[in-house]
Amino acid sequence: MLPISEVIKNLLVEYIEDVENLNVQERAGENTILIQVDARKEDIAKIIGRNGRNITALNTIVDAIAGKRKTRVHLHIVN
Repeated sequence: MLPISEVIKNLLVEYIEDVENLNVQERAGENTILIQVDARKEDIAKIIGRNGRNITALNTIVDAIAGKRKTRVHLHIVN
């Protein structure tokens, strides 16, 4: 099973142009995982998408994976 951060990184590679500056970090707690995504400003706009559609879809996928693994995941976009 892939770590959730790797799943997110593989999905985000399709959205952004500058893959080299994409940084996805995972911090695990007891029942919670914090995923921090850092990228260029232009790529952050693409990750969020128009009216937040892309980030909402990404959160839906992450929530489904987290539910399967019986944990909570918080996705945080850092710039």
